[in-house]
Amino acid sequence: MALRDVRQQLFDAAQRVLLSDGPSALTSRAVTTEAGCAKGVLHRHFADFDDFLAELVRRRIAGFEAWGATMCETAGSGPVDENIADALTFVFDPVGRGLVALILSRDDLRARLRNTSRRTEAHQGEATRSRDLRDPGLPTAALPAGNQPPGSLRGAGQPPEGQRAARLPTRGRPGGVLRTAGLPLLDEASAVLATYLTAEQAQHRVPADADIDALALTLVGAAHLAFASGWAAARADAETISQAGGDEPPPIRRLVASILR
Repeated sequence: MALRDVRQQLFDAAQRVLLSDGPSALTSRAVTTEAGCAKGVLHRHFADFDDFLAELVRRRIAGFEAWGATMCETAGSGPVDENIADALTFVFDPVGRGLVALILSRDDLRARLRNTSRRTEAHQGEATRSRDLRDPGLPTAALPAGNQPPGSLRGAGQPPEGQRAARLPTRGRPGGVLRTAGLPLLDEASAVLATYLTAEQAQHRVPADADIDALALTLVGAAHLAFASGWAAARADAETISQAGGDEPPPIRRLVASILR
């Protein structure tokens, strides 16, 4: 079996364990058992289990960053609140929520992801910071299987082994994309949304005086609470029962719209 196939088999198995049994059940033995292979297979492809988990999270981040790159390229199309609601629904789907819980529970995993983020930014350097948000040549990357974001990128193929998703352009001001010492995955989600909002601001679809960083953080934080608490799903279920076929936007889109006002 090809290297990429083995790795993908392990990643798919990890997501199934995460969904069925939760982050506390995600061990190397559980993953290899679910994948139907010997335990040593995982350790032949990854330095240790946290290395495997870090790559699992990075693939998720790559999918969202690819969405952001495409949305910046096509800024000005589609309702802004709907675009963001679709993206947040992807970020906080059951796998995404499981990964957030996993990152919160494993100190070594958080440290590895933060170190990766710092190294990636250092490698991007001034060339990336100088790119214009409206550059029509911004590439669109294929996504890792199982991590497709919403919209036009859904169903894109698996990139060659080791290939990273297209990097987002940095924000159009000194310092580039917002980065904090916060939680990996949610940090990247905030940065991607901030970059997308800046692109829409340039199209006059977000108020010129809007605090983009604050908006992005608020959107991610509010969506995390809405999905983690079950609020978004509960509201959607209640409205489906009471309205049966009505045209009311889904709760998460209304939440996004209220924040953007």
